[in-house]
Amino acid sequence: MKFSLCIGAYSGKDVIYHLEKIKEHGLHGLEYYSWWNLDDLKQIAREQERIGVGISATCTKFFNLNRLHLVGQKN
Repeated sequence: MKFSLCIGAYSGKDVIYHLEKIKEHGLHGLEYYSWWNLDDLKQIAREQERIGVGISATCTKFFNLNRLHLVGQKN
């Protein structure tokens, strides 16, 4: 089993801080929900290479799992 950490586990800290903590604690990846809000994807990719762990799960813009519970419900 591989374990990951959710962004926000370290309140107020950026994605690089989270990646460094993931490596420090022996975890396998970071769950980052809104990847499109990252300022510089190339810089994040370089940091993932440097640190040795990366973003392992993201959400999409076109499919929202939070809304699945509404399917089939009547108002």
